[in-house]
Amino acid sequence: MSDAQLLERDWVPMAVIGSFALAGLFFWLGGPVAALGLWLLGLVGLLASPLWHAVEKIVGCAALVAGPAVVLGLWVGYVARWGWFGNLVDPRPPRLIYLATTGIVIAGLVFVSAWLLSRGSSRVRDRASTRAAGRRR
Repeated sequence: MSDAQLLERDWVPMAVIGSFALAGLFFWLGGPVAALGLWLLGLVGLLASPLWHAVEKIVGCAALVAGPAVVLGLWVGYVARWGWFGNLVDPRPPRLIYLATTGIVIAGLVFVSAWLLSRGSSRVRDRASTRAAGRRR
């Protein structure tokens, strides 16, 4: 079995999206090394698999790179009082701004992840039905 066929299997979309979800969980629990490894594994799986088209890969990479960076920047700015908001006159904007922005970004990440999972899974089903139709002939 070639590498391309391995990356077209039915478990690939869930493994890719699951690695991003686990990376967020591990980072939140305090395991940044494991989180970084899982996040990189998800990016490599997304980019290497033929289950997603180029536009889907670009949107996925942009969202799954920028989203965690924004959340981390907001967390650093609020909790540690340094980062993006550290040099302003009032170093701490209202808590609601941080919570709302973080919530919006996380909702966007969930949406993009669900979209990628749906697109990848539908392509797995399409390829399986095409193979099955070819064998019946």
